[in-house]
Amino acid sequence: MYKSRLTKQGNSTGLIVPAELLQEKGLHRGDEVVLSPTEDGFAVKRPAADMEEGLEALDRFVGQYDRAMKELAK
Repeated sequence: MYKSRLTKQGNSTGLIVPAELLQEKGLHRGDEVVLSPTEDGFAVKRPAADMEEGLEALDRFVGQYDRAMKELAK
């Protein structure tokens, strides 16, 4: 079990993850992770490949139809 602390990071809150845990899980500073609520806290996981593809598709859609979506929102 690892113990950590929540810290202030600008307007957000950061979680300090011990280096040994990052190494054990093959994670590195700057890696993207997904936070999922659990009954007693949250889980930190790597994003699933299909989620990555979905986010990339969303980025392309927003880039392509940004003007049209702004007009429709009026």
